[in-house]
Amino acid sequence: LIKPNPMDKCLENRVNSHLEAKDIIAKKAFDLIKDNTTIYLDASTINLLLAKILASSNLTLNIVSNMIDIIPILVKNPKLTVISCGGIANGTLNAFVGAPTMEFIRQYHFDQAFLGSSGIDLTTDCFTTFETEDGITKKAVIESSRRVYMLMEQEKFYYFANYKFAPLEKFSGIITEAEPSTEIINLINHTEVQLI
Repeated sequence: LIKPNPMDKCLENRVNSHLEAKDIIAKKAFDLIKDNTTIYLDASTINLLLAKILASSNLTLNIVSNMIDIIPILVKNPKLTVISCGGIANGTLNAFVGAPTMEFIRQYHFDQAFLGSSGIDLTTDCFTTFETEDGITKKAVIESSRRVYMLMEQEKFYYFANYKFAPLEKFSGIITEAEPSTEIINLINHTEVQLI
């Protein structure tokens, strides 16, 4: 059966939903970030919260992001070198995506990347998104990163979108606010992906 995804495709409409869960995830992600490293923040409502934590931290970081809303948050902290991707502006995601963005991303090597998703297709063990250009941009980030983390509320284990951008094994970890079902845990335990 086709499982409908209840998530609104428009990022702006999702900013204020599930804030408690997203805050937990953002704090867990922050705890993984080391000083004097280069990280990538994907277009994600959780990364917006992570950006606010980073902006008030004492870390010295290089941060690359394709999300337009993240940039003005981070530039307030002089210890953060903030690098914005150019490219095609996607109004639904409020981010730059597509071929020019991918070319820009490929010039960098990220110690860590923090990505968002519309859910995971458990029949293929692939993370998904609604936007094809978003998906191929995420692929470029994964290829340029030493460690890649998926930030997602645990309910997204039970939904998926139409474009598969990366299999589960491409990720170092999945950061979520609560432990998923035993079935999901068993699936993840068959890989080297850490559930955080």
